[in-house]
Order: sequence, then structure tokens, then C-alpha cells
Amino acid sequence: MNDEAAVCATAFFRTIGRDVTTPDDFVMRTSLEMKWLPPSDAKVLLAYLVDEGAVIRKDAYIRPSPELGDVDVPLAYRPSKGRNITAKSVVWGGAMYFSIRFPRAFSRP
Repeated sequence: MNDEAAVCATAFFRTIGRDVTTPDDFVMRTSLEMKWLPPSDAKVLLAYLVDEGAVIRKDAYIRPSPELGDVDVPLAYRPSKGRNITAKSVVWGGAMYFSIRFPRAFSRP
């Protein structure tokens, strides 16, 4: 797991104040509440976090990896701009996706 994935997942779960949520809640909160990115990109971000091991998906829920307990999150954290991430293989909504590319910046200008 890389540092960006660890900080991003930690920031999300600390902000919502829970250690378990649904993928749909992740998409809604990161796009509407936190205003990190549009919903379509939030799905790709979640796929990336699962692929990196920062978020664990089990059944219909996601939770942070146990390794994230001591990660420091900068004040007013937002995911980095200009990242080009790839989720190798992710099951999303019952369908399997491979090599999901995220070419745009995480946040809008």
C-alpha cells in the first residue's frame, strides 16, 4: 500500500467517524459531502483504495485496513491532483472490471 492510498483511506474513515460503511456511502460522501471529486471518479478512487489494500471490501461493506491505525493525516486533506491510478481488478456491483484508468485529477479546479 502506498502512502497516498493510506492517507486517503484514513482521512475518509476519520471524517465519517465510523470504521465500516458501504461503497455507495463512500461515493456519496466523497463527492457530495467532502467534495473531493465527481461520483464516477469516486468509484474509481474506491477501486484504487481496495486494490492498494488501504480499504477492505467484504460482502456489501468496506472498512479500513488494520494497518491504517497510526497514519497521520494532514489538516484539510484532499487527494493529490494529477494522479494517474490503475485498479488492477476490482469487483464493483457484481461486475468485474480490469485496468480501470483514472487519468484526471482527483479534484475539480
